[in-house]
Amino acid sequence: MLVATRRLGVVAEDENPVGAAWIRLLPESDPGYGFVNASTPELSMGVVQKWRQQGVGAHLLEALITSAREQNLVAMSLSVESDNYARRLYQRSASSKFARWADHSPCFYIFDVLAD
Repeated sequence: MLVATRRLGVVAEDENPVGAAWIRLLPESDPGYGFVNASTPELSMGVVQKWRQQGVGAHLLEALITSAREQNLVAMSLSVESDNYARRLYQRSASSKFARWADHSPCFYIFDVLAD
């Protein structure tokens, strides 16, 4: 359970792992770049380079949102640099709400886990 372990994750595999996505609850005293509050987990994701642009990230994000719903979470957040290719994946997510505080700042997303 997320509250007990403070994390939840999914892995994409071929014969070996090709990507992973996870969320973690972080304390206010040690926040990540996408910190909202101590009850909103932050999302991290990585995909092996040769597997990028093949839908792996989209599947990971969808699976993670599904798992978060099963754990009764309502939101998760992340911060991503403006020039990061994965930013488009997050923008396409139907449950993504985008915010940006300044032109030079990283992009910040809140995912409404309950949205369909």
